[in-house]
This record gives sequence, structure tokens and C-alpha cells, in this order.
Amino acid sequence: ECRAGRESRYSFCRLKPIRRLLDRHGASRTELWVTEFGYSTCPACDKWRVSEATQARYLRDAFRLARAWGVVDGFIWWVYRTEEADPTQAEDWMGLVHADGSPKPAWWAFAEEVERGL
Repeated sequence: ECRAGRESRYSFCRLKPIRRLLDRHGASRTELWVTEFGYSTCPACDKWRVSEATQARYLRDAFRLARAWGVVDGFIWWVYRTEEADPTQAEDWMGLVHADGSPKPAWWAFAEEVERGL
């Protein structure tokens, strides 16, 4: 069961049970990746909205949890760059960089965390 807190963001709390299930059924060498993962910096939406600093912090938290748990083999951020055209659409602001290509703090966090590895 997911509880409030870091582990519940995007159901990360389900990663350990999924790994146990795979192991129990003979798939212990199967890699487990978190895909379509991200947080939106949309200025006027209700769904998934966080500040740019929080987006970077959540990204780092996810990597730290993955390292501590030892059950995740990789992360794929949902989208590198979006158009950032509609301030009310969360999906339009999920990128690691702005529409003009300038990096958000999450870009630098992602690059540093990938360098550290899982």
C-alpha cells in the first residue's frame, strides 16, 4: 500500500513488491525500469505542478530511493523538452529543459544523478 510521502510519488512504493514478485517467479535477472517519470512545472495547472527547484529535488529523491532500495535498473524521464505553450496543461511543462532549450534545475540534477548511477 502506498502511503503519503516520497515513496508514493508516481507509485514508487510499488517498486519493491514488483521486484519481489519478479524474483519469486523466476525473473530475478529481469531489469526493472521506471518509465514516463516526471513532474510538471506548469504555472497554472492543478495536476502534478511543482516549482522548478522541487522538480529537481523530487528527481534526486527518486534516484536516492532507487539506490537505497537496489531494485531499479534505470529511469526514463517522460520528456526532454516540451513546448510550454499552455500554462494550464501539466504535460506541456514536464521537460528537463525549457521550450527554448535552456536547462531547468532538473536537467542538471538528472545529469548528476545519471553520472552517479544506480
